[in-house]
Amino acid sequence: MTNNQSTAYDGGATYNADTRNCLVARNQANRYYALCKGSHYGDLVYGNVNNNRDTWGHAQSLAASGIGADAGETEAVAVNCTVWNNDMSSSQVSHTYLTNCIVNSVENIPAAVNSFWRYGTVDNQTGCISGEGLDPKFEGVDISLHPSVVANVAPEAYGINYKSPCFNAGLTLEGQGVETDFLGNPRVKYRVVDMGALECFYREIGFILSFK
Repeated sequence: MTNNQSTAYDGGATYNADTRNCLVARNQANRYYALCKGSHYGDLVYGNVNNNRDTWGHAQSLAASGIGADAGETEAVAVNCTVWNNDMSSSQVSHTYLTNCIVNSVENIPAAVNSFWRYGTVDNQTGCISGEGLDPKFEGVDISLHPSVVANVAPEAYGINYKSPCFNAGLTLEGQGVETDFLGNPRVKYRVVDMGALECFYREIGFILSFK
């Protein structure tokens, strides 16, 4: 789902719909999110922007251009999603239950399980990795780039390498052992599912045994 634009309010790509193993890139939301409400599994969300801006071009919505829901409505759900390099005002994901996700920043998250973020706080969390300055170690993209700069970045660039803190750090859910990510790679390759949309597959892990 790429290069779409909402004409009213939320949902640059989808509104109140469920998605699975989708590339969600270069969409424009009229107010808040690329994916507004709904359940989202295995999605890679990057390069999306928010059209609600001030005179200087800064996003005005107090919410994200990634995944979220309006305050007071049913929260969105995200499982094994990667949400990075999206235009934002205060976060890239808000009002969303997170499991096994890699996201840049969070706000008003009701609960998070085995997920990674750099900015924001979540009170109800289990097995999460968070902290300013942390690097998910994507294979081929600068994590600080503006959404307009990553417009032509290939989705493979958001795969993590085996040195990532997100490698083998997810919570393996029922059925994931026989699933694939949207690039067709196994959802679980090294015994435990990774955080994020793309399972690590660029680096084979080897061991050298020395006998004396």
